[in-house]
Amino acid sequence: DFTLINTSLIYWKLLTRGKAHYKNLQDIQISSWWNATIVAEDCIIPYALNLRGDGEKVKLKNSKVVSDIEMLDFAKVDPFGGDEHYLELENTIIDSRRIEIATTYTQIKGSVKFLSKFDDVQYEFGTVEREYPVKVLDSDNKPLKDVEILLFDYENRNVWKGRTDKNGEVFVTINFTEKNWKKYWKIVVPEYDKTQVYKSDFWLTHP
Repeated sequence: DFTLINTSLIYWKLLTRGKAHYKNLQDIQISSWWNATIVAEDCIIPYALNLRGDGEKVKLKNSKVVSDIEMLDFAKVDPFGGDEHYLELENTIIDSRRIEIATTYTQIKGSVKFLSKFDDVQYEFGTVEREYPVKVLDSDNKPLKDVEILLFDYENRNVWKGRTDKNGEVFVTINFTEKNWKKYWKIVVPEYDKTQVYKSDFWLTHP
């Protein structure tokens, strides 16, 4: 436990190897190492979000990222580094300009809103598994349960199908690599409108 009272800080650099829960912090940098478990709630991150650990889990809740984002392989650079990262987003806003991806595997899931696309994308190698929450509503904005959802890849191949739950929701997963992250996938709801197609790309908030 670490508590500051009547203290003013200009900049927080939070290097985490264990468990941490950050709440109501601004002007911070989050860097995850080893197998850290981090929750950042109601935080503003303007100085960097760095994923460098080995299977670490980082969750951003009701937070905003306005800094560079790095998902890197630090296995050979630091004894607490690795090349497998898990990022969960809940009601989070990303308004970043630069992202660097150079790691074997990263999973990103949850609800996120992108305010802008990245100006500087350095996707060197690795797989980013993105999980999209998809919600199907009727014309009265009521959820449609047990509705089939089809996912087509950028070569128009049907690569996945699923059905919505009682809340009209289903989770679609797309694996991006350095070769296909600029491509578009398609999400189709054939039972109700075969002509309606939702384009899905790396930066999509949610269909």
